[in-house]
Amino acid sequence: MDRRTRGLDLKQFKSVFNLAAFGILGQVGCLTITIIAVAIGGGLLLDSYFQTRPWIMLGLVLVSIPVTLFLMVKIVLGAAPKLQMDSLPVGSDKIQEAPLNEEEPLGEHSGED
Repeated sequence: MDRRTRGLDLKQFKSVFNLAAFGILGQVGCLTITIIAVAIGGGLLLDSYFQTRPWIMLGLVLVSIPVTLFLMVKIVLGAAPKLQMDSLPVGSDKIQEAPLNEEEPLGEHSGED
């Protein structure tokens, strides 16, 4: 949890969580559509140039499937740690958090370990 979720009640936190999850789903959806559209458009363009219709387009669409799946998994796994609700106390209406050190900006580390 960070400063953005500090002091939110459970309903507000779930709302923020849902918005973040839908944002990630939107990224994945747009990425999928973009990759497939580029594969189809590029395939049609190359097919018309080389007079091989529809073989290059079909090949690029087939190649775009594993590329899309790989990037989808990479995006979701990269965002999953940010979406975990494990730190939320069970049965609590308020999110409890240790006080933040206001002198240290978010994301910076003092280097003392």
